[in-house]
Amino acid sequence: MSDDITRQSYWDEIRSLADDAIEAWRDGDVTYRDGLYDWTHETIDGHQWIIYCECNADVLRYTDNKEAYEEFGGLDHCDGLDAVMVYAAYCAMAADLTAQINAQLDDDEADMRDAIEEQEWETVLDWADCDDSEDVVEALGAIMPRLTRHDTLERIREACNIASD
Repeated sequence: MSDDITRQSYWDEIRSLADDAIEAWRDGDVTYRDGLYDWTHETIDGHQWIIYCECNADVLRYTDNKEAYEEFGGLDHCDGLDAVMVYAAYCAMAADLTAQINAQLDDDEADMRDAIEEQEWETVLDWADCDDSEDVVEALGAIMPRLTRHDTLERIREACNIASD
């Protein structure tokens, strides 16, 4: 099994898992920060590259986060080489996935901010998956938790002819 993991396949898997996480979030299956955090760790915990010890070295070979285990409290609690490898691979893969999710969300957020700045309200409505402009503020609040500045929301309300709360 380990022979099948390449740098390309590792990062393709990380991007695919990030797509799955974001889709689950947008579908409402998970909440933004806590839900994505839990989803990430549950997904990585059950991933075949973590479960099968012979894959752990490949994960550690291709990760951008070889020392991620330090962020998770170190290796002192691990008993034996297998436990160290599994835990280090788990932490590294979780860190890579978290970084990929954040990068993809940041790209989406930047695209949305550009659409707001350009007042491309049809794009905003499409991206927020709204048919009715009255739903856009609530939808954007759910989709982009960091986009909560009052002035931005006011501009959206004004452009969509929505009365302020």
